[in-house]
Amino acid sequence: MPKKRMICSVLSILITLTFLLPGIAEDTHLGIWYLHSLETEEETVLAWETGVYATITFFPDGTADAYVGDDPEKMTWTRTDNVITVLMDGAYMLFTEEDAYLFNYDEEFDIILCFSREPAGPFTEPPILTNAVLGDYDGVWRSFTDPADEEEDADMILVFSNGGARAVLYGEPIEDLSCEMDGYSLVLRLLPDAAFYLCLHDNGWLSMVADDEALIWFRRADGE
Repeated sequence: MPKKRMICSVLSILITLTFLLPGIAEDTHLGIWYLHSLETEEETVLAWETGVYATITFFPDGTADAYVGDDPEKMTWTRTDNVITVLMDGAYMLFTEEDAYLFNYDEEFDIILCFSREPAGPFTEPPILTNAVLGDYDGVWRSFTDPADEEEDADMILVFSNGGARAVLYGEPIEDLSCEMDGYSLVLRLLPDAAFYLCLHDNGWLSMVADDEALIWFRRADGE
């Protein structure tokens, strides 16, 4: 190929790329998104905790598929800046792409649906410390639901010190709680007829199991 023609070809490719590059940002929503969490004014619940499995997949041709369980829904979409407008069964839905998440506000239920690129599955339970003693539990512990969110508001705070315990449950303090060791587990009585079993884990977390086998996780927050 003559040198002049080669230079023209390269310039042509560069010019084409110049026009295409601004559009790359407009395509960041393409592909599959998984329902990550459901948010209200009171709380944020991870999707896997509710048993709800949903995905939405955007295709370059302006179509999209949504799955709730095993039932597919066909949709179309358009995008303006970071807002994706989706049309499904004659109804419009708006998705906002921000910080690697998609957000959709459901007016009917007054809830925000948050989608992420990775499935929000339950985390693997870290090993229990089977040599834990009473003093190992001392400190301030804050409950959490999302391991990745270090700033999450705690529904429950537990404080252990010198064999005693107190708690804050949804902002309400509970003083002078009874607790005792049962092997490597700490048995806490938040109510006279309700025993909660706590275990320390090798990653620094604390788990609490109630009589109904509900599992609550805590992280240290010493100094509060």
